[in-house]
Amino acid sequence: MIGSSQPVNSPRNPAYDFLRVAAAFAVVWVHVSTGVVFFNPTLDNLQWWIGDFADAFGRWCVPIFIMLSGALLIPKSRKLLPREFHRSYMPRILWPAVFWSAFYLLFSYGVAKNIDEIGVFLALMGGKPFFHLWYFYLALVLVALTPLLQKLQDQLNWSKIVMVVVVCFVLSTAASAPGFGGGMWMALTVPAYLSYFILGAALVKRPPLTTQQQVYAMIVAIVCGLVIAGGAALLMPRFGSAGWEFMYSYSNIFVAVMGGSIFWAGISLKAHPLFSKLGPYTLGIYAIHPLWVMALGKFEISGFSFGPLIGIPLTTCVVFLLSLGSVFILARIKHLRPVLM
Repeated sequence: MIGSSQPVNSPRNPAYDFLRVAAAFAVVWVHVSTGVVFFNPTLDNLQWWIGDFADAFGRWCVPIFIMLSGALLIPKSRKLLPREFHRSYMPRILWPAVFWSAFYLLFSYGVAKNIDEIGVFLALMGGKPFFHLWYFYLALVLVALTPLLQKLQDQLNWSKIVMVVVVCFVLSTAASAPGFGGGMWMALTVPAYLSYFILGAALVKRPPLTTQQQVYAMIVAIVCGLVIAGGAALLMPRFGSAGWEFMYSYSNIFVAVMGGSIFWAGISLKAHPLFSKLGPYTLGIYAIHPLWVMALGKFEISGFSFGPLIGIPLTTCVVFLLSLGSVFILARIKHLRPVLM
């Protein structure tokens, strides 16, 4: 789901794979910069500001993955009965979800020793066996609902899809506002993620953006990034971490607009075929990169190295390349390939 959503050897779209690789890099970027954001969060700390802007400008990563999945899976659902679709596509995310959940729970229990037996059970029941694996569980839900979402999308024209998506994100943003939404947030997060999925399938049917329109789309994305970073700084003194978590949330409307703008510009690009060779490895990069973040941290290589302005991009590049190399090597093992690509 994250890496391919299609057989590795099937014809691939270089623009889609460019977005996959860029989004995988952005995921690593977010996880590196988050460590800076959580350390000494005060407005008079320049390092926090750098981490805030870095984190905010990487938040389009997960929306891109979901929209790509919708763009690929909804058209395929039209050609298959629901049971045929599920039989074909569910294992492609189920086995990676099972494997990596077991791996990280064993790692947390036996190596990091930061979880006990009760913690293992609660992590599984909460759909979050490790901090980044929640997306595997979301992907399972999206695959399960794809035939239904395909029928829904087919009933809506472009203007109605836009209206539904906007309403979903306005509600999810309002419901997750610190000090306001409370328990409503979880209920409205799911429609927001489903909206990404439908929007991705709708956008690939739209005419490609011209070069000038791509520039406009990127300007919109930059403005959204500035609003996200600024909003986090504005809310942080009063709400603490809840303030920036609200602004960074993938169900926040500014994150949605940023992700949608980058996605539309990205699928309109004439991407280099090289990205189609790298695209299948992004599932494994997503799954394995936290191990390298932690390993490098033992050697004091992190977002703080040489200051966050250098440390965040430097550590991100090192983690990304080490993760890519690890996946490339491990994927040579036949039985590991299905959970890496």
